[in-house]
Amino acid sequence: MKITKQIDDTHFEVEMQESDKTQEITVSVAHDYLAISAPSDFCTGIDVKGPYNAGATNCLCNRAYIQIPIREAQKILELIKDHKYLKPDHLLKSNGELNYLWNNQPIQFMDESGNWFIALRADDEAEYSIIPLKLYNKIKNS
Repeated sequence: MKITKQIDDTHFEVEMQESDKTQEITVSVAHDYLAISAPSDFCTGIDVKGPYNAGATNCLCNRAYIQIPIREAQKILELIKDHKYLKPDHLLKSNGELNYLWNNQPIQFMDESGNWFIALRADDEAEYSIIPLKLYNKIKNS
């Protein structure tokens, strides 16, 4: 979503972009920051029509982006790494089925050598398969 005009202090005109419809999650780690871009819904209170409808009639799909300084990112990871909601017994049912199946978005990330990869998960599977992003794009576009 790109702001194209400011009407007054609280009103803006926006233009939706193709990337707003992307369902992939992108994670970038640099020497001084951690950045995450992911799909998000912006609820409008009006009936949204067209390709940017987020599946609910009053929500607009858009991209959310956050960039965190690397020292703060490290502290956040320390604080949440042992959280009960990130443990396997919370993410998996006792019969081995997944909880929270709504999030099957692919995850793009860069390794330490600067190569981009994508992690994909088939419906109802707990494990992700990781392949080079270039290969994924080649298959997707063929």
